[in-house]
Amino acid sequence: MSYLNPPATRVLSPNEFKDVEFLWENGFGQANIYHQWGFAGCFAWGYEGDGPRDFAINILYHFSGNDKAFAALWANDFCKEVTSKISVKKGKISKDFILNWINERKNKNPSQPTTPDIFPDNGYARTSVKELVRKYYQQEVSI
Repeated sequence: MSYLNPPATRVLSPNEFKDVEFLWENGFGQANIYHQWGFAGCFAWGYEGDGPRDFAINILYHFSGNDKAFAALWANDFCKEVTSKISVKKGKISKDFILNWINERKNKNPSQPTTPDIFPDNGYARTSVKELVRKYYQQEVSI
């Protein structure tokens, strides 16, 4: 498990579902979740880019019970709808909001799946987005 951002508070343990706390300080975003997957090396928010997408995918990964496929498929949508819209330096995203957001999407197709190469050293890096969606939803899709 890697962690590239200093914690804003104590980091949540796996399967510990509490509000996500975040803080922008000394030039980078901190949060109480681990930064395990992504492109940017640090969390960010307030715009659409790699930092907010990293924040999104790691929130989804944690709150989906470490479901890499779900996190990869839905990170762009969560970024667009949530992390890119945050306009404060310090705050919280409620666990209830995150869990409801995830539950509402469990049997739907994402508008624009995140590319699976954000998960290095695992099977998803060698799996096409279409195949990843097919495996996750167990159905044919056109992307």
